[in-house]
Amino acid sequence: MSESTVVGPGTYGMPYFIITTDLDPKKLASASTALLDAVEARPKLTKAFRLEVKLLQNSAEFRICLDTVAWYDCYLRTNSDLIKVIEIARKYVSITRSEIPPDEDGPFTIDYQESEKEMAYIRCTKKHEDQDSIAKCAFDHPKIVCNEEVTTRDGRKTTCNFYLPSKLIVQDLSTTNYVVLIRREPIRELLMLPCNHFNNETLVKNIDYWNELLNQWQRLTFHSIALNYGQWETKQSRDKYAQSCHAHVHLYFDKEAGMM
Repeated sequence: MSESTVVGPGTYGMPYFIITTDLDPKKLASASTALLDAVEARPKLTKAFRLEVKLLQNSAEFRICLDTVAWYDCYLRTNSDLIKVIEIARKYVSITRSEIPPDEDGPFTIDYQESEKEMAYIRCTKKHEDQDSIAKCAFDHPKIVCNEEVTTRDGRKTTCNFYLPSKLIVQDLSTTNYVVLIRREPIRELLMLPCNHFNNETLVKNIDYWNELLNQWQRLTFHSIALNYGQWETKQSRDKYAQSCHAHVHLYFDKEAGMM
């Protein structure tokens, strides 16, 4: 496949940047870089967006989904043809409705048991004298904790402190550099995270990451992946000043496919 170029909202008419490339780690990293550069060329678009990658037999279809308000402000607000603007908006709504089944359209809520919500997946901050006291502790004692220094939105230096809950790690799928987690929620998804510190932007530009992802794809046959950026990524952070989070990739499976 020849090197593809990025197609943006101005041409595509939808709140997306898209590109297709081969299943080659170098080309996948290059396509990711090209898409992120296209978004960053308009700073308003970086507030919140999502990168989706559909993995096919011989190629990968990349799509960056923009916040629809930012899309309107950057691409539709300046269009003096109101009828055309309405037509574009209606087309987007119609296509989106056709892509999302009615049974999957709606709020998703989870009722966790209080003990699990507050203790079993929360990192213990106490000092224990021995292994026996650790075994009796209801909190988690993760073996993987990121101690990398990061910068917050207000310019402070702090420690990432991201940890991987022990009960959620899938040991058989994890490697030296990457860990696979199950989700606490009953959904068809796994998470893939680097042990060393990356954010979502630097991760998808990394060739080694794509090599690892393709290996997992051949083993697990998930159909697509997704990463969130900006406020869509940091809104779940406990630090309201977080500029970016420890990288985490969502792996999505079909209803018919088994995750492991």
